[in-house]
Amino acid sequence: MAIDWPFCDQHGSAQRSHGGYDAAAAAMRLPDSRPVSTHASGTRTRVPDSRCTTICWSWRRCCGAGVGVSWRTAVKDKQRKLAARQEQADTGRRYSAVVRQRRDDEQGQPGAELCRAPGCQSERVEADADWCAPHYLEQPAGDLLRQAVARAEVCVRNCGDRHPARRVDDPVAELLVWAAARHGLAASVIDGYVTALFDDLDDWARERVGSLIAEETTGLLLAAARESEGVRQSVGRCPSCGVELPDKFELWFPPRYCSLECVPTEES
Repeated sequence: MAIDWPFCDQHGSAQRSHGGYDAAAAAMRLPDSRPVSTHASGTRTRVPDSRCTTICWSWRRCCGAGVGVSWRTAVKDKQRKLAARQEQADTGRRYSAVVRQRRDDEQGQPGAELCRAPGCQSERVEADADWCAPHYLEQPAGDLLRQAVARAEVCVRNCGDRHPARRVDDPVAELLVWAAARHGLAASVIDGYVTALFDDLDDWARERVGSLIAEETTGLLLAAARESEGVRQSVGRCPSCGVELPDKFELWFPPRYCSLECVPTEES
């Protein structure tokens, strides 16, 4: 079968002299339907498909420079089209969620997908959650422990008789811990959440999953520590005394203050 030579005369002679013709021809098996590229010198040659773009870099330099740019442009265009299609799909799902929410509101039924905050059009963190992520972070300090315990009960109920490992790594619990870290309540909220999360297990079962309980507690403490450090970095100085905040996390009082003495009475 006749096989087209994919290089121009200038580089084709070099490839033939080094024995590259037979190897390239045997590997490529290019069809005759490939587009034709015109070299700057006037030489016309077949453009190889994606299978042969790595065989001869000299071809890409002399004949395929424009084709390479076109190939990269085509890839970027494809990526943009896929992103636009995904955005359109997300917009469609978002519109459907808003329509269902309005229908449920008109029928006096609670919405099943959107945040419960009045006027909020954001999706809930989880299907069985109450709020979107920003509104979870804005929950009042006095309500965080109750919500954390209630969330643990939801995780236990969803897990059912399956292994307790399915109860951990809940995104809603992490958001509640972040909110608690901002108020200096992370330690108590984590303790209440983890206790409620494994409260239904007997002593023998709890001993079997002791490492799981420790991992969940440690993970939530690390999340609270990161949030506390982020608050201190964003605030910079204590709003009460003006001293520069130390570069370390704080879990026992609001991290935007330098010490417990600087915390106002209404926030302590």
